[in-house]
Amino acid sequence: MPPLIKDYLEFRKVDYQPTIETANLADCLRTFVSTDGLVELMSRVLEAVLRKLGGQQASSQEPTSILLTGGHGVGKSHLLAVIYSLVSQTGTLTSGLQDPRIQSHVATLRDLSPLTIWIDLSEETETPLPELVLKKIQNEFQVRFHKQVVDLAAIPGIDTVKAHELITFNIALERPILLIIDSLSKRALKRDVQQLNEDIEFLSFIGYSSKATRLFLLVAAHEDFFSPKSPLGIDSALMAQTLENFRIEWIDRANLREIITRRVLKKNPRQYQDLKKLYSFIKAKLPHFQYSENEFCDAYPFHPLVFDLSERIKSKLPAFSLLDFVISTYPKIASHRAISLVTIDSLFDRLEYDIRNNPQCKRLYTVSRRPSRPALGRPLETVGQDAFESIISFHSGG
Repeated sequence: MPPLIKDYLEFRKVDYQPTIETANLADCLRTFVSTDGLVELMSRVLEAVLRKLGGQQASSQEPTSILLTGGHGVGKSHLLAVIYSLVSQTGTLTSGLQDPRIQSHVATLRDLSPLTIWIDLSEETETPLPELVLKKIQNEFQVRFHKQVVDLAAIPGIDTVKAHELITFNIALERPILLIIDSLSKRALKRDVQQLNEDIEFLSFIGYSSKATRLFLLVAAHEDFFSPKSPLGIDSALMAQTLENFRIEWIDRANLREIITRRVLKKNPRQYQDLKKLYSFIKAKLPHFQYSENEFCDAYPFHPLVFDLSERIKSKLPAFSLLDFVISTYPKIASHRAISLVTIDSLFDRLEYDIRNNPQCKRLYTVSRRPSRPALGRPLETVGQDAFESIISFHSGG
């Protein structure tokens, strides 16, 4: 009997959170899977928050608030939600977060008890950002301290300067404030250019004020959001000003791959040796197979191209989750022959309805429906030209 896919790895299912929303923040700690890189990043962020809100910041000229950036689907929202849950005392440290630095920072921040506010910018996209932030702050003060810090009648229509002054010179003096702001990129898609620039101007003002007050902003945005090549129409001078008022932290996209290859598609040393032999066999049959031995072994039984394309797919189809695709697909193919890699054919089949009905994916759908050429292990041999054209479709906005 020929070897099967399940002979080459030890599959382990992990809990995951496909989407992060205000309603499911409580589940984010439970489903958080850490890597060394994520622990290091979280430690730096928590240390920065603690130094600022605890009054330990040495200079008021350097940016203190953080703009957390990264590619599509790398875990920006999840990391924000975990930090929110830890600091707001709504969750306990999971096994992956028992790093002494994180434990110490979290304990000290909880003693400090800052007003920690979660703001999902994909909600209330018609509301100007100054109004939205002030309402969230007032609601939190009301819930926690039964106190009114903002005249509710003054919030509708408030301008950027007045809102900035209220937060900086009144509210931030009441107690330390940590604003955790998610989905800036999603909000941008629902705002016209003028509205978006007004939003960014407000963030820039507050970011600047956070240098000198016990106020900290932790804002997530796609890594290209503030790029000069961004198609969003953000004013270049405003963009530069905003970047001067925030410190940039970046989530490496390698973290997600590490979680999948080290936690879900785990291989022992013997299985790695067997996979190297399988790789040699495939290279002999398909000499133009472009991926390295390590890339093949780590991604197996998925073609490495699936991982390469996943971020671009996420950019077009926000509901797509690579981790979900891997975990839900494996049980269906575990008993297939070892040579039958899961490639973009399977990915397109899984997402056909969404691709077909998304205007941004029209050209991709056309490419994905082309007849495949029958050949060795169908997925391996048909992935070449069609995959290349698919990537071109994604990059050209098709």
